[in-house]
Amino acid sequence: MPPTSDRLSARDLGTQAVWFALVIGLIEGGFFIVRSFGFHDLINLSPDVLWMSPAAYLVWFGGTALVVGLLSHLWPGIRTEPAALRIFAFLAWFSLLGIRPHLFPIAHVVLAAGLATLTERLVRSRRSAVRGLMARTVGWLGAAVFVIAMTMVGWRWWEERRSVSQLGAAPAGAPNILLLVLDTVRALDLSLYGYDRPTTPELAKWAARGVRFDQAIATAPWTLSSHASMFTGRYPFELSADWGIPLDGTFPTLAEVLQKDGYVTAGFVANPIFTVREYGLARGFAHFEDLKKSPGEFFMSTAIGRFFSGRVRLRALIGGYNILGRKTANEVNEELLTWLPRRGSRPFFAFLNYYDAHFPYLPTQPYRGRFGDAGPRLLPQMRHHLHDAIEFVDSTTAPVQVARERAAYDECIASLDAQVGDLLKRLEERGILRNTLVVITADHGEMFGEHGVFYHSNKLYRPVLQVPLVLLWEGKVPAGAAVRTAVSLRDLPATMLDLAGLSEGAHLPGASLAGLWHNGGDSARSKLSPALSQVRLRGGKIELQSLVQSSYQFLEILQLRAPTPRPGQALYDLTADPEERRDLSTSDPGQVALLRQTIQAVSGRRLSSAPH
Repeated sequence: MPPTSDRLSARDLGTQAVWFALVIGLIEGGFFIVRSFGFHDLINLSPDVLWMSPAAYLVWFGGTALVVGLLSHLWPGIRTEPAALRIFAFLAWFSLLGIRPHLFPIAHVVLAAGLATLTERLVRSRRSAVRGLMARTVGWLGAAVFVIAMTMVGWRWWEERRSVSQLGAAPAGAPNILLLVLDTVRALDLSLYGYDRPTTPELAKWAARGVRFDQAIATAPWTLSSHASMFTGRYPFELSADWGIPLDGTFPTLAEVLQKDGYVTAGFVANPIFTVREYGLARGFAHFEDLKKSPGEFFMSTAIGRFFSGRVRLRALIGGYNILGRKTANEVNEELLTWLPRRGSRPFFAFLNYYDAHFPYLPTQPYRGRFGDAGPRLLPQMRHHLHDAIEFVDSTTAPVQVARERAAYDECIASLDAQVGDLLKRLEERGILRNTLVVITADHGEMFGEHGVFYHSNKLYRPVLQVPLVLLWEGKVPAGAAVRTAVSLRDLPATMLDLAGLSEGAHLPGASLAGLWHNGGDSARSKLSPALSQVRLRGGKIELQSLVQSSYQFLEILQLRAPTPRPGQALYDLTADPEERRDLSTSDPGQVALLRQTIQAVSGRRLSSAPH
């Protein structure tokens, strides 16, 4: 038997575990809060990390204490105090070294082990003093974490109440506005638009009660930039929103404008990266729910959790391909329905972002397997990075594998379609839809090998730009109408304000799409914003631009930092060549010049003509 001084009671073992968890968690949470609010860094974590990190570390250290205690009970000869201290110190150093990951995994483990050994040796001669310190301070640390959690919850509640209490009177009869954004849903895979798989029977049913737009074009092929345009009525080149750069306060958002008109505003988002508060899209919302308090979010609030979530082989081994903390469409719907009774009698503007169709395409039952076989997926080949898998597969991927990925994607869309239909049905049963303008669209689409490209954000072809767009409002929007003119999502804010009768003095640019079904729409077509889309790549060195006008799509690639910017180009006739296989840029220079002139008029950038 080891000396009594080398053994810990269950109480002392638990005290040490809790003390280490709270101290390391507060250090880590405080580090990210300082980065976020002090240096305005993007941390991709909720501000609740300040209390969630200590709470999550209680699981890591508490579980370790249970294992040590069990082993001590089974083998009484174990010297529990030095063993426990060395293990706790290892977890502590492993976590601290992982707050800003910069080491290879093996070096990370070896260095943490070495520091843990040194820590145990330094503490060995002061064991009684260290035990006393832990016993005296652990209660205060726990109380601090509890106060922090309650303060943050209370602060958000107070901020919402204060925001609503300061609202002015809303115009008489002002309608509710509901904006539903189906993240990563391309129009090409919707049966609403003629796709051969029955992916959207609910959306087709509801679209028959409103207006369907057959050529709605996103302003960007990725989430933040596209949402920023839908919120401000601005093109991407006008906005700060870019890779790693949030939307700033230069231009007002739709939510801010509606707040000034007396609307209660709320956002419920599932995209765990680009639609969260720190990317600027929450501006103007009195109530905003982004990252949910889930086991996955707690897991990601610790350096240990983030370390293991980034291990590709481990995730492949356990089949853990989902994005941790990911919300389902049903959860987003329930958040809205729970909030609605709290808004009072004021009109509301609610924005919902659904993430179900986003990679890694994991359909729920009963939709899994509906459109394809259950063979092996490409997921083990994907490169994971924390929340998301960012790189995909190359163009040599076997067609059968691509077909499986697309089938899974279509099944996700079908599942999402059912949830959207369920939400609208429940709102109708509550009598809310009678005076609600509903806008259903997507921020961008997805590529499945077209032009040798997968995923999104990296090209501007039709599959990633053409998105669904449906407007519903009983008695105010014509039922069963279809608009075939190419329209830009940039015009959505102006459209919503116009239909709600709030366009006077709104200070949001763009043209209302409502004119397209009034008086034949000839006058409105001339006022529409050009369907211009843009994205910058490689740290801003390259800019891609696309313009859809009439039946043509013009693509342009510009090397922004080249000594003499010279664009590459392509021209497609989408009516005759919907798959964009025949480049007409050399055979129809007149059309190229006309479309480039439109781009130059919008962006103000002059480009010299260049070869393909």
